[in-house]
Amino acid sequence: MKKTKIIIIILTIVAIIIFFKHQKSYQLTYEKDNVTITEKYQKEMQSYLFNLTYDNFTYTTFKKQKMLFKRKLIDKIDIFKENDETCLVLKSTKISFYPLCKKNNEQISYALISDELKSKINIIMNEYNETTDEYENISIYNLLDNNFYIWNYKGFTHISQDKKEKINLVDKDIYQPKGIIKTKDYLFIPNYDFPSYYKKGTIIEAKTCKTFNWKLKKPIYFDQTILGIKNNTIYLLDKHEQIEWKINLDTKKMEKIGSNNKKGVIYQNKWSSVSVNKMLNQNLTFQGLYPITFKNENKQIYAEIENNNILFSKDDAYIIDNNFDNVYYLINDTLYMTNQLYEKIRLLKSFEWNFNYQNIIFVF
Repeated sequence: MKKTKIIIIILTIVAIIIFFKHQKSYQLTYEKDNVTITEKYQKEMQSYLFNLTYDNFTYTTFKKQKMLFKRKLIDKIDIFKENDETCLVLKSTKISFYPLCKKNNEQISYALISDELKSKINIIMNEYNETTDEYENISIYNLLDNNFYIWNYKGFTHISQDKKEKINLVDKDIYQPKGIIKTKDYLFIPNYDFPSYYKKGTIIEAKTCKTFNWKLKKPIYFDQTILGIKNNTIYLLDKHEQIEWKINLDTKKMEKIGSNNKKGVIYQNKWSSVSVNKMLNQNLTFQGLYPITFKNENKQIYAEIENNNILFSKDDAYIIDNNFDNVYYLINDTLYMTNQLYEKIRLLKSFEWNFNYQNIIFVF
């Protein structure tokens, strides 16, 4: 009996290893509670995407999640209605979902539905309390679990729940810093010793605030385009030199992967080889690598998932950053956050942002 149990355990472990090693994208369709569900796993995104059709309207959502053994992940759907609003509440033993809601044939975040419909659904919200604090002429109302890095002309002002500090990087004021790149865990700041190119840079690890100086293998011109970012790897096109670089901030390595004599790499819903000349002439960038993007449209903020738009905010605002389904935006001199559950949370305020705000606020 003991040998049998050991064999079963070993075979189970081997099956798990094989499953995760060979996981691949899939798509299937099924029905629950009069709703037609299309469930897709996209390996490159490490995300599940769901399209749910009910009463001739299709709702879209996603979940950042490594592949699970189970398929047909939605077990039950409760449907709530109030006048011209409808919400689908998805039940699953494996994944948690926000309610999917629509109003006037437009999908909207749960945060924007009426209080009457919210009372029917009765979701318990995490409470947050606005406080008042100040650091370096920045008013602080809510930090939540965020790390804020704000360019202060000589480096960054770093504000989080654990600490508030200044990170000095340059000797003279840089009012419009060029070439700062945010990845999953890092900020990369090029050196500004030369006006047209940089030969070294500084890497800031966002969670620990540790800084690393890095001398590049080859100089890169500021005439650059970020083709795409995958986790902590940057795909960068140096237009001046016509070179595509793959820059890994985890390993601090840069690799030339495209030039006039060698096709580069692009991701547009799949990986493919493309000439650097075509990248330059057609202004190609990565598309479809992340499940959600945010955009300003008609003076409002929309999330785009699989070419479907979801209204997130009705404010006339400028999008600063996003971390998956949290979007950060400025209204005049005040930074807010919204997501599927909270309509508007006031975070920070700085008078300076009335005049200078582009590419100087980064949120982790």
